[in-house]
Amino acid sequence: MLSPDQLPDGTHCEQDARNWLCRACGIVSRAELDHNASAATTFLGIRKRYLRLRSRLNTAD
Repeated sequence: MLSPDQLPDGTHCEQDARNWLCRACGIVSRAELDHNASAATTFLGIRKRYLRLRSRLNTAD
């Protein structure tokens, strides 16, 4: 698998996102987010930062 710095912006696919999320949360399957409290907390933090960024980008227009 390629590292993020090997992929130009805009070329990431759904599988890349899935792989990154699983690595970041320390899980093998996204289904683990339902049963692994630590992974779920990590995911919620990632989601919160993403939503904050998206909100800032939308208000900048």
